[in-house]
Amino acid sequence: MQKLAELTSGDMLSSGVYPGLTETAPPLWADGENIIFDNGGVRKNYGLLGLANLGASPTGMTSTFAASEARAYIGGGTDAQVYRSGSGLTTIGSFASLAGSFQFVPWDEWVLINNKSDPLKLWKGVDATPAAVIAGIPFSRAACIFGMGLRAFAAGTSNGGNLVEWCSFNNIEDWAPTLLNSAGSLPLRALVGDIVSCQPIGDSMGIYSNYNAGIFTQISGVGAYGFRRPIRGVSAVSQNSVVAFGDRHFGITPDNAFVTDLVSAQNIDEPAVRNWIRDNIDWSRAAEVYGWPDRANSLIRWSLPANVGGSLGLGFRYDKGSWTRFNDDVVIGEQSGVFQHMMLAKASRLLRQDKAQFDNDGSALTSFLQTKPLDFGSRKMLKRVQRVDFDGTIAGNVRLKIGYTETPNETPTWAYDQPLEYQNGTDIESTQCEGTFVHIRIENEDSGANWKLTSAVIWGKETANAT
Repeated sequence: MQKLAELTSGDMLSSGVYPGLTETAPPLWADGENIIFDNGGVRKNYGLLGLANLGASPTGMTSTFAASEARAYIGGGTDAQVYRSGSGLTTIGSFASLAGSFQFVPWDEWVLINNKSDPLKLWKGVDATPAAVIAGIPFSRAACIFGMGLRAFAAGTSNGGNLVEWCSFNNIEDWAPTLLNSAGSLPLRALVGDIVSCQPIGDSMGIYSNYNAGIFTQISGVGAYGFRRPIRGVSAVSQNSVVAFGDRHFGITPDNAFVTDLVSAQNIDEPAVRNWIRDNIDWSRAAEVYGWPDRANSLIRWSLPANVGGSLGLGFRYDKGSWTRFNDDVVIGEQSGVFQHMMLAKASRLLRQDKAQFDNDGSALTSFLQTKPLDFGSRKMLKRVQRVDFDGTIAGNVRLKIGYTETPNETPTWAYDQPLEYQNGTDIESTQCEGTFVHIRIENEDSGANWKLTSAVIWGKETANAT
């Protein structure tokens, strides 16, 4: 028996998954789900703890701190709600239209609410008094709303798809321009197409159409705004397909995933996941694309509509440039900060991520991680794996699988499928247990299971020349 490979803690072990590549092209991991790469290793993702039932599939969520309490504003169906840890969910406003995506702009103890289809409403922080349409507001709908400085803004309104309108200085109830107020508007003529998404960048706002994007910023005084530096190669497919993090934006489209400071842009999906995105995402439902920062795991995360129905998740580690995948039914999320944990939601449940949890809101949080076809330096020899030493942590029913193939593009038949241990003797008689290429997989399907891999050693021998 000899050492075939040693997987040490570091860049190779934590290189991310490459489901967009085939055969032996990935550095190490061909694919995986519900896993996180950190600290030079890889682990199953933290579990999810249910907080409340939702009456409709959520389409928007924003957290803030107001009136000495943490709040999460959530919208879905026709209703906008607020979640507080002490009192749970409270409906704060209802809208006429089922269609559309909710957005919220907190305004001290108030919140401005948009569902993309109906007039904006304002909730003034009193549970018994629902949100109401703002009197005299000069438009009937908006594609996006946002706050910047002491003003609220509405973009892509019923008055023009490329128009940005704003309220008077420090007065969110005064939107109709007069000689005596500072409300106003600006058409973004350099933007090609209608406004789709608005995300903060520095002290300005990045505004995206489905073709290009630029920077909306204050240029002088208290009411003079301009739109500058429109660039191509970046765009938005939904209100939340572009994620703001620090001084950069991360976005995903049918053509690419990108990072930009709206001066220049760079693709980040090639080669790891581009083909996977093309083959698995239903872009006819692009309005469902929802992204947010996952600070606990150093990720930008997206929920994407799947071809087979439901949603799939992608995560991009912004400091390492690596990818991971999720399959946990999460459709929207909100970064931690106001609340200790990241807030998430499924179609009918509000949740939080919790590192003390192993499961998915009472059900198993399944996970898997699979290597590319390994030839251990020689495509001309058959190999037999005899032992795998595992360093890390194991809890519950986690399994180790080993399969063999003669060519790298075959689907392996798992010759070894046993509970994962710290020392795994894999040499089993009466089974196919040698091949030119070796495939190794760690997985769990049961509740209460958890694992983390920090290093591994694969032992075995070369048995014969491959035919």
